[in-house]
Amino acid sequence: MLGVLLTGSALLAGYGEYRGGGYGAVGASLPFDEDRFRSIVAKGIEEARKVLSTTRHPVLPDEVPHAYDDKYRLAELLTSLSDVAVVNVLDEIGVGQEARKSARDWAAAGLAVTLRLNVTRLCVLTGIASREVEGEKKREQGPFGTYDTVAVTTKHEATYALTRRFTLSLYPGPVADARAMEVASGEARSTLVTPLSEKSERAAKESVPSFDYGGANDTASAEMDLAPLLRRLTPSDELEFRINRTAATTPRRNREVAASLEFAHQLFDAAQRMRTKLARLYDKEGHFADHFLSEGNFVRHFLSEGPFVPVLPVFDLSRAAASNASETRGIASPQQEHAYQSRVCEGSRCHAPLLRPEDAAQLLSWHREQLQRTLRLPQNEAAERRLMLGLGNIKQTALAYSDGIGYIEQMVRDQLIAAIGKEVRSSDLQSFMVHHHKRLFGAEYSPRPLTVAVRRPEHAPEGAVAIVDSSGEPTPMLGRQVPSVPMKFAIDSSTEVTFGGDRFLHVHLAQSFAGESPPQLYLHARARQFSSFVVLLGTVGGTHTFEPKHAFILQNKDELRIPLLLEQLPSHKAFADAIASLSPEQQRFARAFRAAQLEGSIFGVLLLQLKPALEAVLRLPANSLTKEIALTQDLLKLFVEHQIPSDLLSYSGPSDASVAEKLEAVKEHVRAIISMIDDEEKVQLEQRARQREFEKKEEEKKEEQAAFDAAASRSFKDRYPPPPRYPLPPRPPPPSPPPPSPPLPSPPPPANQNPSPSWSGAKPKDTPQKASAPPPNPPKSPSAEKKAQHEEPRRRATNLADDTAESAFDFSRVPALLEAQYTTLDPLGAIRPTSIKVDDICYACWHMTKQQGLLAPPKVISLSPQRAFDLLGAERQRAFDLLDALTRSGALQLDDASLHVIVGATHVFADSVMETLVAESINPIEKLESSSLIIASVVHNVPPQQLLADDEQLRRVQQFASPVLSSKAERSTQEA
Repeated sequence: MLGVLLTGSALLAGYGEYRGGGYGAVGASLPFDEDRFRSIVAKGIEEARKVLSTTRHPVLPDEVPHAYDDKYRLAELLTSLSDVAVVNVLDEIGVGQEARKSARDWAAAGLAVTLRLNVTRLCVLTGIASREVEGEKKREQGPFGTYDTVAVTTKHEATYALTRRFTLSLYPGPVADARAMEVASGEARSTLVTPLSEKSERAAKESVPSFDYGGANDTASAEMDLAPLLRRLTPSDELEFRINRTAATTPRRNREVAASLEFAHQLFDAAQRMRTKLARLYDKEGHFADHFLSEGNFVRHFLSEGPFVPVLPVFDLSRAAASNASETRGIASPQQEHAYQSRVCEGSRCHAPLLRPEDAAQLLSWHREQLQRTLRLPQNEAAERRLMLGLGNIKQTALAYSDGIGYIEQMVRDQLIAAIGKEVRSSDLQSFMVHHHKRLFGAEYSPRPLTVAVRRPEHAPEGAVAIVDSSGEPTPMLGRQVPSVPMKFAIDSSTEVTFGGDRFLHVHLAQSFAGESPPQLYLHARARQFSSFVVLLGTVGGTHTFEPKHAFILQNKDELRIPLLLEQLPSHKAFADAIASLSPEQQRFARAFRAAQLEGSIFGVLLLQLKPALEAVLRLPANSLTKEIALTQDLLKLFVEHQIPSDLLSYSGPSDASVAEKLEAVKEHVRAIISMIDDEEKVQLEQRARQREFEKKEEEKKEEQAAFDAAASRSFKDRYPPPPRYPLPPRPPPPSPPPPSPPLPSPPPPANQNPSPSWSGAKPKDTPQKASAPPPNPPKSPSAEKKAQHEEPRRRATNLADDTAESAFDFSRVPALLEAQYTTLDPLGAIRPTSIKVDDICYACWHMTKQQGLLAPPKVISLSPQRAFDLLGAERQRAFDLLDALTRSGALQLDDASLHVIVGATHVFADSVMETLVAESINPIEKLESSSLIIASVVHNVPPQQLLADDEQLRRVQQFASPVLSSKAERSTQEA
């Protein structure tokens, strides 16, 4: 009788209605091999066509148009077929209906139900015997002719009696107790003869046969847990399996199928262990050869000779064609007719044509008949071989079920790739989101590339700065301009520079998928010819404070490409879960440290224009240096290389003078300083030349004196022998050294050595022989001094008023505002705060080029870990020296500046793009949309509804990302 009474209603319950449940973790899986699966299923379908009626036409589901819910129904059918097939095998190997009833009661009580195999092998010495064995005949030649000789050898042999027993028992709980029941057993006896080196009991004991997993007398066991299967059986021994669609993620990723798959994998492993233990009982006599236990031979054996496995993921096209034949008249194309006929409609409900309940029952009945025919063996071999072949069929059933469920998921993947035309990667999705955001957001809120032209109004750009990816394309970011308030940064322990200008907030949202790292970001800056500006990179510290870590002066086609590091911090959910069980003191410490981490994650790029600052510190009118290229270059050289105080170069005449007069005065000061520097350089060159000449003469004198002394010594030794040695009197103290002679006076510099800078072709009329300091400033009238005071302090540092400071935008609060929004609108913690900073590890990834001359080719500056610290430190100090001169050590404010603050965030996906779609049934576009709206609402300080482009986008987002547009989200934005 069939092990499970599989009625039509019971089977339909497997893929019809569903009951409640939840999603559980998916257990370890057998790897899905599509070639193996299709090979096995093709033979299974061929066998099924012989078993079923000739009108049936089973095919694989990927050949039939169907709905997504049909995949759930197919998974339910496969699980039902697999469970019934396993119960059929258990029934044949001894776990009959009565044993299952008791085991089902144990499982219903929450106990584990274990099927245990015990194998015992006993080897007993029964006798020792000797016998003479004749060898081969040999013909030998003797004195009286030829004769035959035969060698006789005495051989000693030991005879052993081998007893092999196995028992199959079923018991509840962790260990066997009085409730354990034996469901099958077997015993085999045989005799084993082994040779001995001598006829003695000692030699016989030493020759006792040793087996693979123990000595001659040993016991081994293997177990199989049947509780998951028994809990799915009803009291009437019927099977119920349903998937809760509301809690399921996919037909493969849900609590019910995950538990069934885990049970199938455990069955596979347990059956393999039992077969190995059982086969080793007979390995010395070859009853079960090793090639039979190997996986490939095992599968081929059961495909050709073993019982039929009814676990087939197929649809029946004949069923749909018959039920819809009368409704397909008038359909235009054969493709539409095929699609229409592949559906089965029952009333108003249509679904794919799964196997009929009676067809499924027929396949299971044929499976049991095949089991009985295969296991019908001679009585002396029935128990062992029946168990061995039954366990093999359990393995094949578990493998077929695992492959069938894996095929459903693989079919979804193949259909997605066929629909899109390629396997989508993270880079493809990122390119799509760039264009998608243009349709999603309104024009004023849409993400824009962070590309900044360093320029003054109505002037050509001095250069450009951008955040780009590895391909050089600018990276779009959510951002806006925020209210500006003067900020400060320190260039040394005693000097702070105040700067004004524009303020911009940017938030970079990266996406991270398993197996693919987020795109590498770079800061790319380039100056144009005859242009210059300063780039400072660092973090925004406390209120209205910038903390520079690197500083560079870019001029005349200098180029800079710096890699940026994106380091993810734990999400708000991970942080809350981690500190939930800590003490209050530990929690306070963790919160304080995380707040510091969030504030330190702000990356800032400060751009300072040099020509306006030069005009201010030199007291020149605005735009007066625009066309003074050579003068600007000389000024930068004096400030950076020679650190000339700005007071020696600034204009100090009447404030109502013309622009040309002011420029000429500054040029005169520059000429005087350059002349003095050139004269000093010439003096130093002459002094070094005289020193080298003096050292050369002294060296020649030493060589002559050494040669003379050597010759004199040789002549004296030849004339006079050495005198006898006597003790010498004590040496008198050395005389005191003579006073040092005064240094020689330096010759006066040659006359008429005043240089002619490149920005002035004519020499001054009265050129002094030696440059002198600039003349003192003439006294100013009260009115002129008042006018100068009105014109000069365009960049003077000012104290912030209280009301201005309170209304200014505080960048340090942005990460905390984003964190609060994540907590409210991202309960799963998919968005992680991300720290952005300069990559100080891979200096080989930096790219710096400088142009040494106007027509010289660019020179690439390579950075190595050994010289990077010194080189970057020198660049930073050069920029700080220039800023110190331009601000008069912090007395003047730099107004022509722009600060760009970048805050990072990363939406983390647990799987790759395709796995997120197939295995988790998650649309990453909608998730990234939600994250973008959450961040944009904080950046622009408006509710998410106002960010969308039109009503169509609003309706779509309300349908698929409703938590972002909820009233809770609007309240959170208002509070922020």
